[in-house]
Amino acid sequence: MRDIQTIGGFSIREARPGERHALLALVARIDAESDFLLREPGERPFWARDLAAFQASGNSTIFVAEAAGNRPADLVGYLSAMAGGSAATAVR
Repeated sequence: MRDIQTIGGFSIREARPGERHALLALVARIDAESDFLLREPGERPFWARDLAAFQASGNSTIFVAEAAGNRPADLVGYLSAMAGGSAATAVR
């Protein structure tokens, strides 16, 4: 896990595997607020089945943002990053 960084009143850190349900709830909330996403409404993200395995791949992770000082912490944003997996990004 990467260390927590506080930026502009938000704590940014790597997601924990035990937060999968909270993260999926955040994704659903964001999906309901925007029409500009790469997924169809209700489509689950590629890491939804097993967040721990996704992160254990060594080249993929998810960072979450939470309002600094909130206890219990509420997730307010996320960024997922995945390397490889498509022919377009393959090194030849």
